Amino acid sequence: MMGAVVLMFPAPSPAGDDYTTTFTPEADQAYQEDINVWVYTKEFAERFGMPEKWVSGELEGAHGAAFRVETSSSRLMFSHKREGVSKPVRRCVLDLFLPTDADIPWANEKVADIWWYTPDAPTYLMPQREKDEQWQRRPVGLSGRALVRYEEAGFGGLIVRKFRKKLYPGVDYLSLSMTCTTPGDGVSNIEFRPEGTSRRNADAVIHKVRLPESFMQKLYAEWKAKSRNPSQGEYEEILGK
Repeated sequence: MMGAVVLMFPAPSPAGDDYTTTFTPEADQAYQEDINVWVYTKEFAERFGMPEKWVSGELEGAHGAAFRVETSSSRLMFSHKREGVSKPVRRCVLDLFLPTDADIPWANEKVADIWWYTPDAPTYLMPQREKDEQWQRRPVGLSGRALVRYEEAGFGGLIVRKFRKKLYPGVDYLSLSMTCTTPGDGVSNIEFRPEGTSRRNADAVIHKVRLPESFMQKLYAEWKAKSRNPSQGEYEEILGK
């Protein structure tokens, strides 16, 4: 059963470069754009030099979370509809920074990555042998399941993209691929369950991350902005035929 998760960190490091002086125009030099929508605890912000504006006292079960819409270098082609019709491949990603003592159904200790919807070569291999197909579909990262439950929109499955246990002392990193369709904009819960348990069984939840409504509203706005493009109208018209 779930217990209270105590989110405690060592004292912050001495003052030095932080997010603002590294990833914003205040860096006064070239910097890498941050396309994430963030939410995290006050302790997380202090430890890693993150801006106070994304601190929330309503985040539960995690030190922090970040959502982004990634655009792949490959495109989804619709030549069967009309020559030249295509759309950028997008991925909706939710990163979680979890307490190392949280009850998560880890499958193994390895660092993992998935290949679906990327231009990586393994994406295009279609296993012909049953053993290869079973191996490809084996649990990665989690031996159980992670489900997202929107307060009013039902359930959606999550797929492990990457993970790294003990990314920092007291912090596990888990990157999840979300279905890139309209997300809910209310309170959202990420529920972790052991393998073989039903999503209808509330008692099977062993850890829960509660994402604040304010974060979900920003997540929805980011998804909406990134999921449309100038050719969207033509794309929808072609697919409707």
